[in-house]
Amino acid sequence: MTDIELTGLFRDLVGSGIKNLSIYRDHVNELNVFPVPDGDTGTNMVLTLENGFASIRDFEGEFSEMTRRFADNIVLGARGNSGVILSQFFRGFAGSLSSSEGIDSPAFISAVRKGVELSYRAVADPVEGTMLTVMREGAEHIEGLSGAKDMSISELIDAFVDAAMISLDNTPNLLPVLKAARVIDSGGAGFVYIFEGMLKYLNNEEIAAAPHAEEKAAFVDYSRFDMTSSFPLGYCTEMLIQLTDGSRSFDKDEFVDRLSAISESIVVSRQDDKVKVHAHSPRPEGILSLCHEYGEFLALKIENMTVQHTETHRIVETAPNKKTAGIAVIAVANDSFMKDKFFDMGADVVINAVSGYNPSAKDFMEAYEETGADVIFVFPNCKNSLFVADQARELYGKAKVLLIETKSVAECYAALAIMDYDSEEPEELADELRSAISVIRTVTVSRAVKDAFYGAEEIKKGDHIALSSGELLATGRSFAEVTEKAIEKLTEEEPCDVMTFFFGEHSSPVEREEILAFVEERYPMTDTDVLETDTELYDLIISLE
Repeated sequence: MTDIELTGLFRDLVGSGIKNLSIYRDHVNELNVFPVPDGDTGTNMVLTLENGFASIRDFEGEFSEMTRRFADNIVLGARGNSGVILSQFFRGFAGSLSSSEGIDSPAFISAVRKGVELSYRAVADPVEGTMLTVMREGAEHIEGLSGAKDMSISELIDAFVDAAMISLDNTPNLLPVLKAARVIDSGGAGFVYIFEGMLKYLNNEEIAAAPHAEEKAAFVDYSRFDMTSSFPLGYCTEMLIQLTDGSRSFDKDEFVDRLSAISESIVVSRQDDKVKVHAHSPRPEGILSLCHEYGEFLALKIENMTVQHTETHRIVETAPNKKTAGIAVIAVANDSFMKDKFFDMGADVVINAVSGYNPSAKDFMEAYEETGADVIFVFPNCKNSLFVADQARELYGKAKVLLIETKSVAECYAALAIMDYDSEEPEELADELRSAISVIRTVTVSRAVKDAFYGAEEIKKGDHIALSSGELLATGRSFAEVTEKAIEKLTEEEPCDVMTFFFGEHSSPVEREEILAFVEERYPMTDTDVLETDTELYDLIISLE
């Protein structure tokens, strides 16, 4: 295969996989053990893939460069645990294919094997019955097929998908929590849909438009800038040059050397008599002048990277009174109230995970960069962001990043209350914070988004569900009754001295008063703290200490 054929095939395979997964995104989201509002596996997987695909959608250079771009950007765009595992699979998959002369069966088998290897390596304690199992058992099946290397690529992917589906159907037998909820693994289902999409493309089957396929026009708030604004990031310049007779003779090494003197982040690829150029510079006119010596521009795009950063990544917000001390703190918040609260408690940067938005590895890396600190404490505040923050930590490499494994804003709130910003022993401080949050028990109360079962327990859409550490404590129609049952169950096991209530936007004043009155009467010696947040995900989070 030529480079053009390889890049086209890889792009079409990945694009078809994304398109097929997008159709079933909501279904994958609903394959949650508990029917709570943050079931977002399908969404995380789609967004992770799309971040990689966006970097190659219009790419016209060498196949090895295309796969590198895809691998780098899918890792940066990873969201949630499922997104991190998926990004590592495709990092290995694309990396293995990069040196192939064609996408045939031997190359596919090697690529899948490498993808599985990197996926397992990314997880400290791999759990079977998850997407990892589906990947691995699909790979093992095609590796063991007699004559697999002589099969067509469509026949091999067909066999891979069949084996992955059998593995997926078996996940409840490997993971009791899935069997109790009567669901298959959501990440594994998303993975199967991706390769099913690739198979549809190879078999010339039409893939219907996804229900979320409509594009939304980007809004750029130029009023943020005025005559005093600074533009430190320069410009991203991309162009396609048609080399012409009579212009300067094109020698790639010489061209890159000249371009390197006035710009950075340079990517240059040539295909016949056309040259694709990407470069960053504070003065794009210098790039244009140099490139114009070689021919004419077929396509040209110049973007102000300061504007891009401001508009695209408003998810990362710096404290109004950001300090310059040695230790910096980054926290994730899912509503404006907690964002401001964390700033008040000393956080330097907050990642706004509003309306269930899951931050990407790139968001965390930008937050790390924004602090400018040598020591950074990170509070992900969601189990879905732990992997992502850690992946970003490994990619960043410019500072000591200490990940405090908080799984809720309640744990972060307690940790920041004892945070010593002047500590000269950050490792010891990190251990103290981890020790403090290890004794906190957290309850989340939210409304069921669909009918579901958990073992013998039937849950109806709209019911309130109280959960703690993956355990269903109570469910029912009454918010107050469910909350009270959950508190009683946890305090029967172990009394507490302090309860902190983080009420959500949809909890009513009457319900709040009923719950607090119950606590005051039943637990008169327990100190209580009450915060009324803006979150839409949960009606209530309670921490017990």
